[in-house]
Amino acid sequence: MKKLLIISLVLVLFGVLFSAIGTGSLSTEAKQGWAFYFNVANNWSLVEPPLTAYLETQGLEYNLQRLEANAARRVKIDQIREALRGATDAQITAVLTALGL
Repeated sequence: MKKLLIISLVLVLFGVLFSAIGTGSLSTEAKQGWAFYFNVANNWSLVEPPLTAYLETQGLEYNLQRLEANAARRVKIDQIREALRGATDAQITAVLTALGL
């Protein structure tokens, strides 16, 4: 959670920095850097969907890593895996149905 907070603070800092660059009294050449992407005049609706999809993917990946790192959960999953090794096809189908898969 700390890592996520730090990353979001850094992103906010960069957003403020680039916004200042975009609205500051800089030359046109200086404004053609990263500030171009944070300019309100640009079409944010083109940038937002891929950015949202990327952030959601990263969040899901982080959540999976967090769950896999939990030792108690890993032991339970290993127990389930061992129990299913000798299961019949009907039992496996019943388990999948119970899990909603």
